[in-house]
Amino acid sequence: MLKQQEIQQAIALTEGWIAGMKMAALSLGDTTPSHHGGRYLNANSRSMSRYMEEVIFAPLPPDMLDFLLQTSMLNRLHPDLRDAVTGCPNGEAMLSWIAQHNLFLSTLDEAGFWFRYHPLMRDALQSRLQHRMGNDIHRLHERAGNWFAAQQLWAEAIRHALAAGKPGTLHAEAGAQSLADEGDIDTLVRWIRYLPANVEPSRIALQINLAWALSHHFQFNDARQLLDAIETFVATHPDALDHTTWVRLRVVRAICEAFAENMPTA
Repeated sequence: MLKQQEIQQAIALTEGWIAGMKMAALSLGDTTPSHHGGRYLNANSRSMSRYMEEVIFAPLPPDMLDFLLQTSMLNRLHPDLRDAVTGCPNGEAMLSWIAQHNLFLSTLDEAGFWFRYHPLMRDALQSRLQHRMGNDIHRLHERAGNWFAAQQLWAEAIRHALAAGKPGTLHAEAGAQSLADEGDIDTLVRWIRYLPANVEPSRIALQINLAWALSHHFQFNDARQLLDAIETFVATHPDALDHTTWVRLRVVRAICEAFAENMPTA
């Protein structure tokens, strides 16, 4: 018997998707305990894997299953993006087929250009993709990163470039600002080691964003080194910062010291 809390969890995680509700019931019915000692939704449990294989995946045309697998590494999907990732110019036709068969797809915008797979289904597809393609997944991420970069969607371009093992440093300032705007501190900190460390006027905004990210990761000494370098540079180049950037510099310094519980030096 499922507890009320587990039922509410299933509804929230499956977003009311009927097939997902069935899979959630199977998963919550498993006896495998989570690290919290309770039951949990697991798209890769034996019961859910069997359900998805027999009821959802097996009836699909092979080319459709391949299409779903190759695009499952995308957080959101666009017909042109799907074409770029799969290398086949039939993303729009595949999308129409998925929509007609009411398969685990949600629209993200009113114009109907962006979509996403249901989280439970995406997890299951990604697990199968990993087993099937292994390191070749890097190639899919590289294609996705190139497409997002061409659209100047820098945060997603950087995330896929990192996943592909090819983190470029072109458009670094725009990329860092995009990640900062999204609050994706983890990716920004991972990306730091690939970025230029020297301070010059064109990269001051980038360095401030990196210091902000490092502060949020409690790497206070590294953040302070960046901020100190900027302030040293500005001391000899007083025209290098406009007023807005100077204010941002002081705010990030204050954030760093507040997080370090060192407010008197802020």
